[in-house]
Amino acid sequence: HRNFEMLDNICNEYYENKDTDKGLKRFVSSFETEINKINSTDFLFELEKIVNACWYNAISEIKENVDGITQDDIKFICLYMSGFSTRTICLLLDIKPGNFYNKIKRLRDKVTIADIKNKNKILEKLRK
Repeated sequence: HRNFEMLDNICNEYYENKDTDKGLKRFVSSFETEINKINSTDFLFELEKIVNACWYNAISEIKENVDGITQDDIKFICLYMSGFSTRTICLLLDIKPGNFYNKIKRLRDKVTIADIKNKNKILEKLRK
């Protein structure tokens, strides 16, 4: 799978470059390139499909039934529901941890008042 290939590339790059300052700079540059790939439309579309398949069609339900939801909100929810850590989501979306916690609370509140299928199961996943 393409996403595992990305992880494998990052690990290989790190292994090859970890022993020198110049190598570490090269690794950081390569890592930033991979981060940019994660923020691509193709990656996010694939991630959205995975989250929908695993979590009761949650993203489609949220897009269709939650007022004021943005594409940035969808990206955030996809990463969150996929199990990425707070730090990783903050890094990928270039947000501060305080903003992360405010955003997840705001999104939970929006889902809570929306009329969507499997709301309780989706909210349970958004609380983890």
